[in-house]
Amino acid sequence: MNDWGKVEAIFNQSLYSCLNLQLWSTYLNYVRRRNVVSTDKTGQARKVVTETYEFVLQVIGQDKDAGQIWQDYIQFMRSSPEQVGGTTWQDQQKMDLLRKVYQRAICIPTQAVQSLWKEYDAFELGINKQTVSIPC
Repeated sequence: MNDWGKVEAIFNQSLYSCLNLQLWSTYLNYVRRRNVVSTDKTGQARKVVTETYEFVLQVIGQDKDAGQIWQDYIQFMRSSPEQVGGTTWQDQQKMDLLRKVYQRAICIPTQAVQSLWKEYDAFELGINKQTVSIPC
């Protein structure tokens, strides 16, 4: 039985009225389940999931407990087929996008800021020490 319409109606009614991290995480999981990137040939699913992460982080990304969502988003971005440190335009774009997300995430005092900082530091040092850009 397909109840996706009912699920979407519940999210539409409750997301903005309840800034509960668990609800927003459930919403992200729902969107990811509906937009499977591993079988998407057009890139549309990845685009929808990326836009959803950006939307969710814009609303609740400042929450002290949002660190896991930031980490999940970074992991999702890392899973794209481009190679960090590669030579193509798409590789460079992935590196730039990852850098921006890391920089946004480490400027927020979440419970995961220390682990995010370590990941970001390793990311920058793994690419090229001369291009390191320290935010905040």
